[in-house]
Amino acid sequence: MNIIENASIKKRLFLIFIIPLLAIILLSSLVIYDHYQDYKNYKKLEIMINLNSNISQLLHELQKERGASAGYIGSKGAKFSDILKSQRLVTDTKIKNLKNYIKEKEVNKIIDVDGINDINKIFQELGNIGSTRTNVDDFKIELNTAVTYYSNINSSLLYLTTFAFKDSKDTKLSTQAMAFYEFLEAKELAGLERAIGSAIFSSKELDVNLKSKFISLIAMQKTYLNEFHNFANKKLLSIEKETIDKNIFDEVNKMREIIISDTAGSHTKVKPTYWFQTITKKINLLKQTDDLLSKEILKEAIEKKSAGLNNFILYVVIVLIIVLIITFLGVYISKTIKDAVLKIREGIKEFFDFMNRKANIVNEIDIKSKNEFGEIASFINASIKSLQKELDADTKCAGEAILVLHKLQEGYLNYQILSAPTNPQIRTFALTVNRMLVNQQKVMSNILEELEKYTNYNYLSKLSDQNMSGEMKQLIDGINSLGDSITKMLQENKRNGDILTNSSETLSSNVSHLNTSALSQTASIEETAAAIEETTSSINEISQQATQMQKLSKDTLEFATEGLNLANTTQKSMDEINSATQEILEATSIIDQIAFQTNILSLNAAVEAATAGEAGKGFAVVAGEVRNLATRSAEAAKEIKELVEKANTKAAEGKHSSEKMIEGYSKLNEKINDSSKIISNVADATVEQSKGISQINEAISEIDKLTQENAKVTGETQEIAKKTNEIAKNIIKDTDTKKFLQI
Repeated sequence: MNIIENASIKKRLFLIFIIPLLAIILLSSLVIYDHYQDYKNYKKLEIMINLNSNISQLLHELQKERGASAGYIGSKGAKFSDILKSQRLVTDTKIKNLKNYIKEKEVNKIIDVDGINDINKIFQELGNIGSTRTNVDDFKIELNTAVTYYSNINSSLLYLTTFAFKDSKDTKLSTQAMAFYEFLEAKELAGLERAIGSAIFSSKELDVNLKSKFISLIAMQKTYLNEFHNFANKKLLSIEKETIDKNIFDEVNKMREIIISDTAGSHTKVKPTYWFQTITKKINLLKQTDDLLSKEILKEAIEKKSAGLNNFILYVVIVLIIVLIITFLGVYISKTIKDAVLKIREGIKEFFDFMNRKANIVNEIDIKSKNEFGEIASFINASIKSLQKELDADTKCAGEAILVLHKLQEGYLNYQILSAPTNPQIRTFALTVNRMLVNQQKVMSNILEELEKYTNYNYLSKLSDQNMSGEMKQLIDGINSLGDSITKMLQENKRNGDILTNSSETLSSNVSHLNTSALSQTASIEETAAAIEETTSSINEISQQATQMQKLSKDTLEFATEGLNLANTTQKSMDEINSATQEILEATSIIDQIAFQTNILSLNAAVEAATAGEAGKGFAVVAGEVRNLATRSAEAAKEIKELVEKANTKAAEGKHSSEKMIEGYSKLNEKINDSSKIISNVADATVEQSKGISQINEAISEIDKLTQENAKVTGETQEIAKKTNEIAKNIIKDTDTKKFLQI
């Protein structure tokens, strides 16, 4: 105990905080260790679940090889030969993958001795797979022996999957891993069912023992699936439901019923390869399901591993922060207490030096805290202040006197010595200075008050110089003279403002009248310009119509010329028609003469025929016909002659009409030429009128522009007059606001 009593404050403080700190570190280390173990357990669980995934893949391929081997043995080599060869290659690959994973992840280091023995046993059995395959190929092995070999390996592999949840502390993950194990067991039995079924469908006669085993396999599958449903959570159950294909499962069930019922060798109707392929599809779906189940469980394990790692890191960080905070507070508090003790010790030493007159100045103890050290420091500081108060009062009064006199030198009279010194001589000096300052301030206040009136434009009052002398009297007389001068200036400004107001109002009235006249003139010019614009538009329209009429007369002249040419052509055609009708008349005359001669000849022939008697009857008939023909020819010639005469008459009339048309078209051409000349003259005249109107328009526009400029100038002049009037009124108004003697 003497050691602690004699220890310094620093050492005592160190002992106070170091023991709790070590206890906190110890307890925190235990918590951190627990979280680190959780992280290691989840990491181990992740490795084991991945191991189960690899085991599941190998199980799937061994099941397929077992089924193919059973079918091959059952069919005496007739079936499954090709399937078996390719399947063995896939199985070897999965065996190699499992070996590599166990070696890469050092699985032997994270499981117990039983697990290591099981792994060694499994690979020892797999080492005999080559000889078993040879025996299968050579039919040197019984079906049950072959199936048992593969089934034993699969059972060992399935048992190995239980190590994933054997030492797990996570009940939820252990339950899901158990569900996964139950599902793998059901899938293993499905693979065994495939092998037994292949053997049954490959044999001609149904083996009762195989049938019994087949039925028991179905029952066991249902049991394991029920266990899976009991252990699995909703997510795993939904995965199973989504991957099931009802059609494939129904087809497998149909073939199951064939084996179970076994009516008159009905199993022989099903090809073993079809059974193998169909149930393989089912097992593949189960494989997809167990892959998804494995991924889901692995995903949850990884998430919990990450959470465990995060918790471990979080607790480490929190503990480090707590340790740092405690260390900081311990060091800081120790330093604060040590510094406070040292400051109090030094302050007390200076205080007693001051009391013993060994020092003239005592520094305050600089401790701002409100704890016990602060109270001690405050008490000592108060005592020091009480002793220094009297000396400070005298010093302060002397200092204030110096400052007041300095301010007086600068022109400030409103300062006073406010301190109450303890020294009587200093107190008398302070009172004398204060009385002098009061008197001077009173005089200066009167002067400032008068100047304040001047600032507010009040020049009616004057300062009194009674009882004044020297420079102060001169100052007051000067201020009064300044007020008189300003009053005279204001009187003159008001008189000038009245004159300027009257003049600006007269100017504004005259300019307003001038502006009204200019605006009226502008409106008249604008109306004149509008009328001329309408006239210009009418002349332009007439010019355009004249141009159109000139074009129409030109087109009419062309049409009339064309009509004249057509009339000349018609006249020539009429002449040709007359010539043709004359020729037709001559031809009809010849036809008429021929008809007449023919008629005479026919009469003579008829007379001769009558003379001839019976011999001339036929000739008489011919002569009669010739006469009739001659008569008709004469009539036709007569009709043609009449028609030609009519045509000749009409042709003469047409010729006469065409002559009239030619004469009419000639006169029409002359009239059109005359009209065209007149229209051309009108068009030229309108062009000249348009040019003249345009010049008038330009002149009016120039006049309008000048008028508008005049209006603008008068407007500006009026605005200037208004502003001048406003300025004059403002001058008068400004002088009215000031207080001075009016004239």
